[in-house]
Amino acid sequence: MQVEWARDGVIRGTSDRVLGLPSGPGRLTLLRASDDWHVGPGLEIPLHATRLALHPDLERLIVMGPGRLELRRGTPRDVPTLGSRLWPHPSLALGFDASGQELWTSEEAGGQHVVRVLDGETLTDGASGPGAVTAVLDPELEGLHELMPHPSAPVMGVSVSQGQDGTWLVFLRRERGRLVREGALDSPDAPFFPAGFDASGTSFIGIGGTWVRRWSFPGCALLAEYALPEDTGTQVTDYSGLVTADSVFVVMEGLDAEGAGESQRFSLLQLDAGTLRPTHRLELPLEHEAIGALQLLPGGFLMADGRRLWRLADWNAPRTRL
Repeated sequence: MQVEWARDGVIRGTSDRVLGLPSGPGRLTLLRASDDWHVGPGLEIPLHATRLALHPDLERLIVMGPGRLELRRGTPRDVPTLGSRLWPHPSLALGFDASGQELWTSEEAGGQHVVRVLDGETLTDGASGPGAVTAVLDPELEGLHELMPHPSAPVMGVSVSQGQDGTWLVFLRRERGRLVREGALDSPDAPFFPAGFDASGTSFIGIGGTWVRRWSFPGCALLAEYALPEDTGTQVTDYSGLVTADSVFVVMEGLDAEGAGESQRFSLLQLDAGTLRPTHRLELPLEHEAIGALQLLPGGFLMADGRRLWRLADWNAPRTRL
């Protein structure tokens, strides 16, 4: 199976409380954050899949294969394929909005960055009527495409990161048969991962290599920032993190004294979601050789490459308080 998994080896749902982990050929196991790490049903996927998008109902998923999109029922049923269409577009990211009614895609085509919105139930053009709903963002930016759904509005954050050259994020609002630019944030020479909106949808979090920032939405004004101390030799692992109702979590790794790049220690840092001031820090007993990519979720974190799960008893009560 040649699936291009998410940036850290897992498939993200529209909620950070659910993740999908590839558990074998043609199979995706759902992990639900809870006290007992409930393992949900395994979803079956075809071997020709190249990209996946998990539906919010956790029973369906979008499968992109060569020249084709399919809406499939993940559990074995009499009719596993619920809908399909030809798809000649080279999509680099696809995902549902928070309601599951719309499927968004992002791609590079003909020298332009194109965003498309499809009906999430039928895969037809136009999420709210006939005709294609697309936006052409010029110029084309080659890089890593990410989607960040708004928790309540028909808005999607679409970003393209070009390594150390920076990240470009634009917010698009679906208004009937068109997409309207709601705001944009250009961050040249300062790449970041769009981690998510806050619960109210009035601000969003970006995580860089050595900082965490909160911007307003839709104005994209900088509201708060936390910078890792430069003299400690630490950086955010894989530019990733988790945004919850009250907190932002990031995993940090420390470098050795000679600066040779070998990580010696890992720690989990909890920040207040509003002020981004540190509230807790927990040292993680992990060896660098065992680290592939870490995916945070409420209740613990997942080591994607090692297929190991670690659970913290209580996010709000780590052992070390700052």
